[in-house]
Amino acid sequence: ADQTLLAAAKAGASMVILCDTNGGTLPEAIAERTKAVAKLLEPLKVSVGIHTHNDGELAVANSLAAVDAGAVQVQGTINGIGERCGN
Repeated sequence: ADQTLLAAAKAGASMVILCDTNGGTLPEAIAERTKAVAKLLEPLKVSVGIHTHNDGELAVANSLAAVDAGAVQVQGTINGIGERCGN
């Protein structure tokens, strides 16, 4: 995964978005991975964002954990209107 993120950054991406598309990752794991990716991409001046789903009722907690760990963008929905069960 790191090699894919680095390839995107080296190809000109200004931001990468990490995803918890199944909505089952715990906030601690989201924070750990977000922090690691932010550190990996910092020398290339590439920002990190987060995209979570709420299957496990963790989307808000995971989004906040990612922001605390360095994410600068959150993809989300308002009032539950959005793709699938919301993100």
